[in-house]
Amino acid sequence: MLEEIIRCIRRGRKRRMLEIAEVKIVALYEPNGGYIVHMHTITMFKGGRVVSEKEAIETAHREAASIGHMTEELKTKVTSDHEHAKHCNRIDPNTGKFVKAEPRRE
Repeated sequence: MLEEIIRCIRRGRKRRMLEIAEVKIVALYEPNGGYIVHMHTITMFKGGRVVSEKEAIETAHREAASIGHMTEELKTKVTSDHEHAKHCNRIDPNTGKFVKAEPRRE
């Protein structure tokens, strides 16, 4: 995923790769079942603006609300492990850890 995030900036004939300094992934999840309702990723590049954890969480809530999620009751989990964004869709309510969940059956 990090490789996908890296952007090339063209300056004349030279290209320069932007170096990732840090990634924050904010998961908003249901407190009872632990299912992730919204996941927000912030990528910070070397030399760029640093986003605090508080700001990342506030942005995740705002973005989730803007697409219709009711975020007041959701819990928050922050990670910097990009594998969680790719493979996990649930937080274990007992341990608070990311887990790969089976699809919901209705």
